Amino acid sequence: MALTFEAVRQALAPDEPNYEHVKELGAEALPHLTKMIESQDPHLAPKATWAAGLVGGVGTVNIAATTANSAVRAVAAAATQHFLPQQASSILEKLVDDKDDGVRKMALRHTPKGASRELLSKVEHIAKVTDDEYLRGLAREALELNR
Repeated sequence: MALTFEAVRQALAPDEPNYEHVKELGAEALPHLTKMIESQDPHLAPKATWAAGLVGGVGTVNIAATTANSAVRAVAAAATQHFLPQQASSILEKLVDDKDDGVRKMALRHTPKGASRELLSKVEHIAKVTDDEYLRGLAREALELNR
C-alpha cells in the first residue's frame, strides 16, 4: 500500500514526533514532506524539514533552505548533518549568507569536516569581516575543523 500524505502528516503531528518511526517511512515520504515544507505551515514545515534530512532527502532539504520561514531554513541547516559533506556544503553555501543571524549561526555550526572549497571560502570571509563576535567564533571553529 502506498504511503499517503495523511500518514506522513499524522507521523509528524505530535509536538515531539517519533523521528525513528518517521525515518522508517523512508524516501517514499519525500514528496509528502516537500508539500509540507512548501505549505509553510509553521508547525509542520520545520518537522518535515528535519524528517527529510533523516531520510536522505537532499533535494527536499534544499527546498526548505529557500523558504521564507527562517525557522525552516535554520532546521534545513541542522538537517545537513545527515548528509555527506559535499551534499551538505551545497545547501550550507546558501545559508551561511542568510539575512537571518540565527540561520547563519546554524549553518556555521553544521559546516562539516570535508566541506567544499566554496563553503569554506564563505566561512573564512565571515571569520574575517563580520562584526558579530559569536558568528566570527563559529566561523573560526568551522575552519579549524577543516584544517
